[in-house]
Amino acid sequence: MSRFNRPDQPSFALPRVGPALKAVLITIFAVGILEAILVGYVPGGEKYFEILACSSATIAHGELWRLFTAGLLTSPTSMGHLIFTMVGLYFLSPELERTWGKWRFIRFLLISVALGFLLTIAVGAISGPRGPA
Repeated sequence: MSRFNRPDQPSFALPRVGPALKAVLITIFAVGILEAILVGYVPGGEKYFEILACSSATIAHGELWRLFTAGLLTSPTSMGHLIFTMVGLYFLSPELERTWGKWRFIRFLLISVALGFLLTIAVGAISGPRGPA
């Protein structure tokens, strides 16, 4: 054993990405680049962003699929949002996928996204409309 591979020392290697997380990262990256191109360079491209976005009005009209598709969206005007989303998933998710398996990990992500948006809608409904202070 070399002096660099001692088991009592912490390892500083980058996390290994599993197949489910790799698919999630590729999907979020592709959607992020596509929405940036559509919103930035295609006239009327914002409407495609709005088709996937989640709001209380769209959910009230039964468009429940937006609870999941909105989780793929990042800010089309700032690449920082896309980068930090991907970096956060890259560093925080590999151990979950390795421990739980790919299907439980994907189910966790989908449920987390949907519950997060439902909670946001509920808090918005409770707090009422925002107006000038």
